[in-house]
Amino acid sequence: MSRSWVRAGGLLLAVLSASTAHAEDILVEALAAELDANMSTLRLEDAAEPYFISYLVYDVHNTSVIAQLGGLLSESSRPSRQLGVGVRVGDAQLDSANFSALGESDGFTQRRLVRDDVALAIQHDAWLVTDNAYKAAVENLSRKEALARRRITVDETPDFAPGPAQQVDGGFAEPVDGAELRSQVRDLSAIFLDHPEVDSSTVYGAAEVGRRIMLDSLGTRVIEPTAEISIRVVARARSADGATMVDEVSWLVRSLDDLPDADAMAAEVYALTQRLEAWRDLPVATSEYIGPVVFADGAAVDLFRHLMLPALEGTPPPETPPRGSRVISLGSTGSGTLGLRRRMLPVGFSVYDDPAADLTLPSGFRYDWEGEPAQRVELVVDGIVRSHYAARTPSSSVPASNGHGRGFPGALVRGMASHTVVSVKSETPARKLHRQAMKLTGAYDNDHYLVVRRLSDPALSGEDVGSMFSFGGDDGGGLPAPLEVVRVYQDGREEIVRGLNFAGGGLELLRDVIAASGQTTATFLSPPPRRGVQGPMFGLPVTLTAPDVLIGELEMVAGTDAAEKPPRVGSPLVEVE
Repeated sequence: MSRSWVRAGGLLLAVLSASTAHAEDILVEALAAELDANMSTLRLEDAAEPYFISYLVYDVHNTSVIAQLGGLLSESSRPSRQLGVGVRVGDAQLDSANFSALGESDGFTQRRLVRDDVALAIQHDAWLVTDNAYKAAVENLSRKEALARRRITVDETPDFAPGPAQQVDGGFAEPVDGAELRSQVRDLSAIFLDHPEVDSSTVYGAAEVGRRIMLDSLGTRVIEPTAEISIRVVARARSADGATMVDEVSWLVRSLDDLPDADAMAAEVYALTQRLEAWRDLPVATSEYIGPVVFADGAAVDLFRHLMLPALEGTPPPETPPRGSRVISLGSTGSGTLGLRRRMLPVGFSVYDDPAADLTLPSGFRYDWEGEPAQRVELVVDGIVRSHYAARTPSSSVPASNGHGRGFPGALVRGMASHTVVSVKSETPARKLHRQAMKLTGAYDNDHYLVVRRLSDPALSGEDVGSMFSFGGDDGGGLPAPLEVVRVYQDGREEIVRGLNFAGGGLELLRDVIAASGQTTATFLSPPPRRGVQGPMFGLPVTLTAPDVLIGELEMVAGTDAAEKPPRVGSPLVEVE
């Protein structure tokens, strides 16, 4: 096969020659043939036929390493081919998709493909899963049509709005050096051997490198290289009163070359141990706080991550049968999306998202998960919502995809963030921000204001750091607990305290921003908008740039979670004289 090689952010990408790519790419050709065959002949008697079929394939090499205290806990390295099939029956105005009933499929499902390039084996796997998806879609359409007949008003928004078919072969990314990743993860985990006050720690390393393949019955054939390397260090400390805190440091990049050098990474892990050890002896807040709060550094990014990003996701949530229907369902038909021409932020704030702005980031891409070209979208202009992240399943606000469809094989692709930037027209210097916050405290009879510097990650389990998974952890639905809260006094003196939690914290907080200063950029894993098992290495990369902000009023309450007694026998990490 003819290849040329290019570098992007330290990552070696193989770009296939246009003259040979289709002829020699057995996986793509086999899937394309099976898709065409199903589109032509897949029928049930007296049932709607498919009007659209799509295949989304992750053809990648997965590497995973987990270590504790200098020793490997688990390790795997293997190629993986995951096929997601979406079958839509009906028509673009009313089809089987995006309708959810308990225990029933909506025509989107997935299956692992054989890893070898055996065309008949690949087609056999695709044949089975496409047949299952079609039958489920037929049943789902009948339920959805029954619901439509019960309604007085008709929803005029189409269920599907495809764009022009694209045909692009962007090549693939070569697998990472598993030995190098293993060495980094193990070395970082060994740092905790010298810190017995940290009672539990785990270092996760993962790499998913290869390509995404998007095929559909309209003629789309898009291959996009994908590369995501992450290292996450998670640790827990316990105070004398039994309270615990889970803290972390992480890196999410496109290439091992993009990671900081070993000394810099070790320094960040050492700083993590210092934070945890110091946290054990921090004063505990005993009374509630009401007044101004500054969200700074990582907490500023997380404020916008958890409140703003979900409110800009434009794909309608799965429709569910109403109460009284004979079809049982879970969930709600409600949506957390803020409508167009609604105020989200104060005057002077703007938000845009551009997936192709920096392709050296793991969050960057040229084509989305439906093969649509990525577009820059102006989401908020002067504080007012003007658009949403959109995929091919439209809403009444955004009638077509804007190249922000993302998801996992076997699920409906939805509009999601990629590389979002929050900017402010008039930035407030840091010293002036302090003075403004201090001035506001007088109305609340406080002698200090609060600065929140870091928030916890809902994907981390607070009780079992060694576990890969916790349940829930979706973005949206309010703010997670703070990890670092600082009292700032008139003279500039700072005091870190523990035991404070948010009493509220919905989208309305963003409208109460009084001033903004500086900018922080972070890349993180954001779970797709669906409930299920989450974990420290699960999600889609998102890059977010946001300023530090002063919130005029926020309530925080004192109290800690139910505490457990520490282990009765001392840690073996403690030196015995």
